[in-house]
Amino acid sequence: MFKKDLFGWIGIAVGSIALLLAMVHFYAGPFSPQPTLESLVASKTVAIKQSLLASLTGHRVSESPLQPHYNLDQLLKVVIAILAASSVIFGVIGGARRENRRAVSGALMLGAGTLAFQMAVFAFGVIAVIVLIAVVLPLIMGSLGDWWSSLF
Repeated sequence: MFKKDLFGWIGIAVGSIALLLAMVHFYAGPFSPQPTLESLVASKTVAIKQSLLASLTGHRVSESPLQPHYNLDQLLKVVIAILAASSVIFGVIGGARRENRRAVSGALMLGAGTLAFQMAVFAFGVIAVIVLIAVVLPLIMGSLGDWWSSLF
């Protein structure tokens, strides 16, 4: 049975590992130290000020090339995506070989579910940032009541 449905079972195993890694990373992560919001905003503000002063005084603005730096969280996201896509690919190959439908559909569901979970977490983060900006920006710029009343 296992030899006949080899790609389906490999897809289930790989998809299970991907989903398990995604859940552990979501609930126990982030594993790498994250910069605070204050330090991030402060560093960007200083960089903007320095480039503005340099351009106003006629000096050339030095552009430092960005060095790609990968941390554990980014590597985990890539590994999870590769494992989930591999699970889907194994499921498709198993379906093409007319393997057991349950094994093939299990591999496809685990892989697609893991990819959908990562996309949903990303979408939730984007929505949270938009809401945070929409709430904090009026407090910084002026009265929240005037802004809120202008929306409706």
